[in-house]
Amino acid sequence: MTATLSGLVAIRARNLMHRSAQQDAQGTAALHTTRTALFSCFVTLRHPGEVPFFVAPPSKPGRQASWGEYTTAPIAPKRDFGEWAWGTSAQVLVALWICGTDFTAWQRVWEVSFNLHHPPQASAAQENLVYLGFMRATEPDAAVEYITISPRTLDTKPTQREATSYTLDAALALRDTQADLVRTQATLRALRERTTSVLSGNSSLVQHRYLLQERHHVQHLQDALARGSAELSQLRESIVQHRERTNIQRQEASERGASAQQRMESRMERLRADSAAIRSQLLQLQQAVHVNRQRLFYELDTIYPIQLEDARELLYSIVHLPLPNGVASSNAGTGGDPESTASALAFAAQLVLLISAYLHHFLPYHIKTLGSRATMRDTISVMQGPRTFVLYGKGIERYRYEYGVFLLNKDIEHLMNQHHVPVLDLRNTLPNLKNLLVTLASAPYTPPYTP
Repeated sequence: MTATLSGLVAIRARNLMHRSAQQDAQGTAALHTTRTALFSCFVTLRHPGEVPFFVAPPSKPGRQASWGEYTTAPIAPKRDFGEWAWGTSAQVLVALWICGTDFTAWQRVWEVSFNLHHPPQASAAQENLVYLGFMRATEPDAAVEYITISPRTLDTKPTQREATSYTLDAALALRDTQADLVRTQATLRALRERTTSVLSGNSSLVQHRYLLQERHHVQHLQDALARGSAELSQLRESIVQHRERTNIQRQEASERGASAQQRMESRMERLRADSAAIRSQLLQLQQAVHVNRQRLFYELDTIYPIQLEDARELLYSIVHLPLPNGVASSNAGTGGDPESTASALAFAAQLVLLISAYLHHFLPYHIKTLGSRATMRDTISVMQGPRTFVLYGKGIERYRYEYGVFLLNKDIEHLMNQHHVPVLDLRNTLPNLKNLLVTLASAPYTPPYTP
């Protein structure tokens, strides 16, 4: 099989063991094999003479490890390999590194060189095996083919450089240097013993040495005290300067605050005076508006006179046109003039429209006056079909006429509720309108509530 680096998808390590050289009971060096310990390992790939282009993450302790295929970290050569991995060299160096529980440093167990075009094979019974899994680039769904690599596959590269050989002259020079070192160490020991015996005796020399040590210690303390005093003086000066700057800033801020407070108070006084003048002017305007409204209501009472025609029937007329109460239902069995009733309803609708305009009140049901053909429009009720209802009954469906009169009475009721005028009967169109007009024309002025 011909392997390519772009097809590498899996790496596995099996039969992890460690052999170390130890001394036996006779002091002879012997190989010791660790078989029961659990090892962590990782694998590196590189080209000869270059740094590794791939280093697998260290595995958990165990007798085997896997990277890439069937793991949570798949190998993607285009992403995980260094740029220098894609050279022309077909030689790849595979190295196995192990760290066990009985030693702390990572050790390279072996490093093997093999050719990608002619990969080697090894027996699965060997120790410290590494399997490289390749997938053919032309067959993405094909099974992964593994190549087995071990230190017995090819010659293992030495992990360290061989020691350099020395000449006889170099050996003799080393011997002389070692002899000089031994003599120097002996002289140093003799001098140390003599000075120790002299300095440890109870003599004037010892007392002088102790005195010099104490003087040196006192001088050191005095120097430290002087440095501390100088630093303390500097800190005191900085504190005084900071306090002075703080006092100046506080005084300036207090002056600015007092000035701003004074300006604010003067502005508030001006605003209070302006507000009082505006309130007084508003009160005068409201009183004038009330007087003008009363005058307008007197004029409306003159233009649209509503007079009592029959006290027993409570029959009123507007502009000398009688309008029965509950006119929509009463005309059904009476021989009243429909044109006269339509004109009376039109005058009543005009009067309601003018009162709402003078009072600046919104009517819930819109009124449209067209001579004796006045209409009402219902825009708030939930209904289907036309929303305009007439105030004349001739040639019109009866329910549209009755509902139009009802809407006119509802507008009158709305105005009476706005001005706290009691409504005894919603069907009494002209009595309710007369009561509202008299109340508005004679009501005293009541100033609005001001907090």
